[in-house]
Amino acid sequence: MNSYRSIQQIFYANKKFGVQEILNLQKYCLTNELCRGFYTSSEKNGSINTVLPFPPNTKIMEEISTIEKKEPPKFTELISKNQFEKTFQENSESTFQKPQIEKKEPPIPPKTMQSKFWIPPHQDTLFWSVFFTVFGLSEYNQVGHSYGNRILEEKMKIANYFKKNPKSLKSSNHKFTNESIQETIAELMVDHSISFKGLASLAIYYKRNIYVLDEKRKIYLKFTSPDTDSGSDSKFSSKIYIYYHDFMRGSHKYKIIVDDIVNIPAIDSWFCLENSLKPLKAISNYKVEDLIGIANIIGYEVPVKIKKPELYDRLVEKCGWYKIDSKTTREN
Repeated sequence: MNSYRSIQQIFYANKKFGVQEILNLQKYCLTNELCRGFYTSSEKNGSINTVLPFPPNTKIMEEISTIEKKEPPKFTELISKNQFEKTFQENSESTFQKPQIEKKEPPIPPKTMQSKFWIPPHQDTLFWSVFFTVFGLSEYNQVGHSYGNRILEEKMKIANYFKKNPKSLKSSNHKFTNESIQETIAELMVDHSISFKGLASLAIYYKRNIYVLDEKRKIYLKFTSPDTDSGSDSKFSSKIYIYYHDFMRGSHKYKIIVDDIVNIPAIDSWFCLENSLKPLKAISNYKVEDLIGIANIIGYEVPVKIKKPELYDRLVEKCGWYKIDSKTTREN
């Protein structure tokens, strides 16, 4: 038992004090330095074994010396230490967290722009398709429930124009005889659904090129005017595109595009019919390769080893336009 523990047990049995208290009591303790002094003085006096020196406890002395030299930690160092422990703890938690699998949502396909079609809610869908395209929505809304009177009024204006200018109908790309001119004028003067002859007269009167399209078969009819006028209210400039819809309530219905985007159909690769009565020219105007090309456009599979006249007749049947009062083709 060394001197430090002895003093602690004797005087401070119920108290544990620190290093600073021991250092204050050091002058009252029998230390190695004091013993070494005793040994030197006894050696000078000639006495032997008077005081035996304690072996120096180097470990304790080194600890005491280190404590004396060490300064108490500064407040900023304590903060840095606490911050380091906090950061280390956060990094440890983040390091040992279970990896989370990111859920990837399937890519959203780009939206395709689809056109908005309008089917006129009237019997004569061809005429009202042209009327709406030429005059616009505001004029059509003013018609209201008096559409019967409005259509007769407009048709009478057109009929009176061709009464005064009958030869102007002969400028159409569709053939007009004197007899067919009178029939067309009479048709315009009665409340009757307009025919393709009447549609040709509308193209000349409104100065618009009118295209009637059949998207399913990739064929179309074209009604041209020698003088075209773009007009401020024209939807497609000098061109009017009318689409065949379906056979409904005893007649064929047509529709037009009424959205804000100008959608010009790619009809350059379609087949243009000669007219509604005779879709193809005479057979002498075509080679076999020409007929096969028409068949590819309309989606008709040409049989093997078919002869030219037979192929021509089948194409005439396939390309014929719709009858007025029937679901079948070939208007007569």
